[in-house]
This record gives sequence, structure tokens and C-alpha cells, in this order.
Amino acid sequence: MCGVNFMDFKSDQSTKINNENKLLILCARTRLTSSIKHEITQLIKNGLDWDYLMKTSSRHKLDPLIYSNLNSINSEYIELKVMDKFKALYNLNIHKNLLYLGELFAILKILKSENICAIPYKGPVLAATAYGNLGLREFVDIDIFVSKKDIIKTRQVLISNGYEINKQIKGFKEKIYINTQRDYQFYNPTNDINIEIHWNFIGMSFTYPSDLFSNPKNLKNIKINNRNVLSLSSEDMLIILCIHASGHLWERLSWICDISEFIQNEYINWQCLIEKCEKLGFKRILQINIKLAIDILGLKLSEQTINEIQMDNYQVKKICKDIKENLLNFPDKDNGIIYTSLMRKNIREKRTDQIQDFFKVIFSNLVFQLYSIF
Repeated sequence: MCGVNFMDFKSDQSTKINNENKLLILCARTRLTSSIKHEITQLIKNGLDWDYLMKTSSRHKLDPLIYSNLNSINSEYIELKVMDKFKALYNLNIHKNLLYLGELFAILKILKSENICAIPYKGPVLAATAYGNLGLREFVDIDIFVSKKDIIKTRQVLISNGYEINKQIKGFKEKIYINTQRDYQFYNPTNDINIEIHWNFIGMSFTYPSDLFSNPKNLKNIKINNRNVLSLSSEDMLIILCIHASGHLWERLSWICDISEFIQNEYINWQCLIEKCEKLGFKRILQINIKLAIDILGLKLSEQTINEIQMDNYQVKKICKDIKENLLNFPDKDNGIIYTSLMRKNIREKRTDQIQDFFKVIFSNLVFQLYSIF
């Protein structure tokens, strides 16, 4: 067995998982066992709605993985025009990602020359570390973290080097914006590449201690295309991936795939990770993401690790059940503000964090809307 239990998904006829979504789930990984290959082959032989599959794959940002895995199976039952479309998308993604990687190196060089410590994450860094292949992950921008004290200098440096900013805010308004928001969005007018400069790793919908990633010991050097790049520790990066997926309420299967692949390719100090999540009030978010990766993508963890994470409590099981029932319905199904509000509340284990998150979202959105108007 492949470790994927499709019965986890709601079984009534209106939301029963179809063969196209089964194939999507089976292909959302870089490693295919012989049993998974056999199951994929059988699904293809039985016939698929390829238009639906391509639409759903695009929605979940999984086109590169779908093509790579279908190509490795090389089934005669796959329509040639389907493989041609997936191949074109795959090649386009590789070309785009290489351009983004080159842009990332150029920006890091500029910031380093100005003594600004910059830490790239997600984007090409995650593609290289979690997937081992720059072409297997889709992304649409470059994410770079700098210290809040360096953000104004970073804005000035990038603008002086030809980059354009989406919001031009100065003076006391900029101080308010920096204290209530999380990023500035830039783009390179010569190639239309988008760059997000963050001074908060985590979305403004979450409450957490301000010193979350301030310890230099939590940083490490990694190699991407034979170049040294400063990166977060594996434990901090996994926390960010889990929070990113939860911040968007798991609308894309690719975000769960990111977590599964990252865990399989990086050494994780689970004791350190769990202790940090407990301190930050993010343990339930960790539990939910790990359980989803296990239930949906068959992630394998040691029994000791599973026991340490403690994913069997009622709230985690209920939230995961709701996510799995909705995962393949986005964006066609609108769950409404009540579902969204309850989900955001329930993914935090501490009552104080739940309340603070609620008011933080309202205040941050209010400030953002005011800046959008003026």
C-alpha cells in the first residue's frame, strides 16, 4: 500500500474523491514507490478527465510534479496532447525559476555590498532544498527577510539600483506601516520579477514573540548552484512552512507537499522543534500540518517522532477532517466568514493567542486598507 487513505476524504457522493484527484494526490511527491506507480497506471487505464486534472493541477500549483511523475511512468494510455501541454508548462517553469534564481543572487549581492544581512526563503531556496530540483516547484516571487532595523535602508538601496516599489511610503506613515505590516513588494521593471522584502516571516494574522528568529545560531549556510546562501535552520523553516499553509487555510495541496518534501530532505531536530512550537503557541499548527502530510501524502515518520508530536487529540483530528473535506473544493466552494473565523481560532491552542490573533487581523487589515486608499 502507498500509505494514502482515500477514505479519509468525505465519502458522500457530492464530495467523494474522484480518480482525477486521486492521481493528483499520488503524484504530489518526488518519490514514487512501485505500488504508487501501479496505482497511477491503473487510474490512467481506467480513463481520466484530463481537462479537469489539468485545471485542478494548475489550481494547486502541481504541474511540474504531475508532468515529472507521469513522464516517469510513460503510459501509452496518456493522451499525447496532454503530455505535450504538461511538458510545455514544465519547461516554462524551469526557465522562469532559473531567471528568478539569477535575480535572487543579484539582489543578495547588492544587499551584501551594503552590509545588509538578507535571508532568502521559500521560492528557489525551497525548490532546491526540499525538492532537490529547481524545476519541480512553482513560485511567483522572491521572498527575502531583512531585519526591521534595515528595512528603510533596504528600500533605498533597491530603488537606487533600479527596482520599483508598489507602495511609496515615507516619514511617520512608513513607521506605522512597518510596525503593523510584514513586507514591501518590489519588482524589476526590466524582467517583471516580483520581490517581497519581509521584516516579519509570519503573516500578520498570528501573534508570536518578537524574538522568534533573532538568534544568529538559528541560521546556516546552504549551497544552491554552488553558491553559498544564508538560510534558516531546518526547524525554523519548517515552522514557517506550517504557518504559511495554515495562514491560507490549506487552500493548496502544494503547501502540504512542501512540508512533506522538506521533512524528507532535511534533518529535523524534533525535540527542539516541538519545544519551540510549544513556547510560541504553534504546536497545534505543527500537529495539523504533519498529520495532513501523513494522511494525504503518506509521509513516513518514526513511531517515536509521531508520539512526540502527539497528533491524536480530538481538536487536531477534527480540524484535519475539515481540511481534507475542503482541500479539493477550493476555490469553487466558499466556506464563508464563520468557517474561516472558527478555523483560525481553533488552530491556535492558547486562548490568549486566539483572542490576540482576532484583533490583530482586524487592526492590520484596517491599516492596510487605509494605506490602499491613501
